[in-house]
Amino acid sequence: MSQRLPDGVATECTPTIKGNGLGAREGCPPVQSLLDLPYTQEEVLKRYALIIQKRRNIMGLFDKMFGGGASASEQEQGAQARFNELKQKYQSVLNIADQEHIQFHNLHVQDNKLYIKGTAPTEESKNKFWDQIKLVNPNTDDVTAEISVDLSRAAAAAAGGGQSSGETYAVKSGDTLSRISKQFYGDANEYMRIFYANRDQLKDPDKIQVGQQLVIPPDDDK
Repeated sequence: MSQRLPDGVATECTPTIKGNGLGAREGCPPVQSLLDLPYTQEEVLKRYALIIQKRRNIMGLFDKMFGGGASASEQEQGAQARFNELKQKYQSVLNIADQEHIQFHNLHVQDNKLYIKGTAPTEESKNKFWDQIKLVNPNTDDVTAEISVDLSRAAAAAAGGGQSSGETYAVKSGDTLSRISKQFYGDANEYMRIFYANRDQLKDPDKIQVGQQLVIPPDDDK
C-alpha cells in the first residue's frame, strides 16, 4: 500500500512510496538522496515533509518585491512576472541567504534583472551566498547583488535574529507590516526592516498578531 506525506504538506509535492520507489513531482525538491540513506519509509516521508515545509516558508518570505525601488518596479509592465521567474530560478540562493541569516534590504526587478541588496553577518556567509549564485548562473547576467558584511549582526543572528534597539510598537487590529512600515518609514515596501528586527517572534511577514510588541528599527535614511 502506498504511503503519503502528513496532512498540511503541499499536495502538489506529495510523493508516493510504492515498494522501494519514491518519485518527486516536477518543480519539487529531489527525494532520491533520502532513499539512499538508511531510513524507513516513515522516516523518509517525515523528513521530506520538513523539506517541503521549509521551502514553502522561504518562498512565502520572499513572495513579493520589497525595499526601496520596489514601488517603481511594480509599476513596470511585466515586472511581477519577471520577478516570479527569477525568484524561482534563484530559489536556492534565497534559501542560503535565509540559512546564513543574511538580511535583505531590497529584492525586486531592476533593469530586467533580480536586484538583491543585503547585509551578511560574516564574510563566510557572504561567500556562501555568492557561491550559490555562481552555481545557479556562472555568468550572473540576470542578477545584481550587493552584499555587505556587518559583524555586529553575527551575535543577533545566533540569538534568533531579533533586535533590541529602536522604538516599540504594539500591533493593533487591522495592522500589517506594510501599514506599519508606511507609518514609520513613509514606504510600505520597507516592511522587511521590521520583520528582520523581530525575527525572534515573527516567522512570516504576513502574519502578525494584535498585541505583539514589535521593535521598529530607526530610519537609517533620515
